[in-house]
Amino acid sequence: MTPGAGLDMPTDRQPSVPLVWNPARTLVFAAGLTEFAHPAFPSFDKASRLDDAFVATLRARGVALDRLRIFLDAAATRRTLEHAFAAHVARAVASDTLIFYFCGHGTRDDHGNGYLVPYDGGRAHATQWAARAIVDTVATRFRGFAVIFLIDACYSGAFGKALAQRPPSVPWACLTAAMATRPTTAASYFSASLIDAFAGRRWVDLDGDGSVLLEELAEHIADELAFTVGQLCSFAASDDRLRRLRLATATTPKPDPAIGRRVIARDRFGAWAKARIEDTRADRLLVHFVGMSRTWDEWVAPEGVRAWAPVRYRPGTAVQGKGEGGRWRRGTVLRELRGVHLVRFDRSGTEEWLAPERLRPA
Repeated sequence: MTPGAGLDMPTDRQPSVPLVWNPARTLVFAAGLTEFAHPAFPSFDKASRLDDAFVATLRARGVALDRLRIFLDAAATRRTLEHAFAAHVARAVASDTLIFYFCGHGTRDDHGNGYLVPYDGGRAHATQWAARAIVDTVATRFRGFAVIFLIDACYSGAFGKALAQRPPSVPWACLTAAMATRPTTAASYFSASLIDAFAGRRWVDLDGDGSVLLEELAEHIADELAFTVGQLCSFAASDDRLRRLRLATATTPKPDPAIGRRVIARDRFGAWAKARIEDTRADRLLVHFVGMSRTWDEWVAPEGVRAWAPVRYRPGTAVQGKGEGGRWRRGTVLRELRGVHLVRFDRSGTEEWLAPERLRPA
């Protein structure tokens, strides 16, 4: 790969050097929806949208305006998205990386196929933007070096199935806010984490070596979603080199391994709430409270912080779980991951991943 490529490649004499993301050789296609024409899809709070902020972060890193397409709300109709995406992908040359970003509603059919809901999408999957169609467009029209899918939508993990069925000939990575079988929340933690990573925030530099890698972003999002909303994300990549893609250099050093740690902290009113440590002094910790604005950030004493320790049930444990129906039902734990439990309900035989707050002893 020559200098200036979408991913700066190490030479054969430097096998340990990771790929480096090059904004100047990147094409970005982004769609963010907070409102929808069909009543089946409720609107999201515009005040909490971060799609435009994510795009602004990429622009600040050096992605040229003419290499970026973004469609928001009513501008993101299915026909517009399909045609604009096909044309944008076809612009790529051999050195280009493509970033595909979507934030909005997602659905899936009875066969596990995923769909993204455009502004004019209805209940019928034929009116939505199929994951298979998006992947097929990349497979047939993209002539660049690599593609990265970043998708914040319900059932977005179904893109993994589409990529397995029709893998592009180029290296690809896919990071989604939800598993293929699960909805997601309206909270913007996924997109906020993308911004943190591409901006080089040090709490996404998990090993403190000064670089933020794609696999570190995936690990950070997995922990963040499990911690904040009891949700599991999905990450897959075709190439180990792409997993270790260096997205950014950390803007400031990470002098203390406590930075980035998820805790329970006491706020200025004495209430205990979920938080993340973002800086340290000799006798104080700067914490950011989950779901709160930066004005709520607080320097607290060490005794004002507790370790976050969710209850973890062993497989085979009988529990009561509150599933999608909102009722407490008896079930059995099948698996636990990051404090989130897969439970099979006794009477229905259905299985759901449940946050710690939705579980209690049988």
